[in-house]
Amino acid sequence: MTASTPPISTSTIEDIRNDPVIARLLSAMPESVAESFDEQQLSCVKQAMSSREWGQHKVDVRGTIKLFKWRYYYVILAGRNQRTLSPAELKFAALMNATLITLFICKRQFKPTYQ
Repeated sequence: MTASTPPISTSTIEDIRNDPVIARLLSAMPESVAESFDEQQLSCVKQAMSSREWGQHKVDVRGTIKLFKWRYYYVILAGRNQRTLSPAELKFAALMNATLITLFICKRQFKPTYQ
């Protein structure tokens, strides 16, 4: 703690330590390390961890598959993209759109007719 940092009350530290996200994190490390965090550090850790949580998706399928002695997990997420795309991603998206439109048009033109 620096000289300009005001003292932190014990109740405030206990409040942040009882937060489910922080409690899970602290339980995964040695007790001496977990006790070394102050309130400000724990608040910053919580903020950093919560910014990586997934939002709501139209399709959110998660599960596990057991093959032999190993278990594998899968996650399928789909929804509207709300982030900005890099130039490479924009180029790939344009290529995929052109391909899908071409396939759709070709399929309609070459539809077999039955007699």
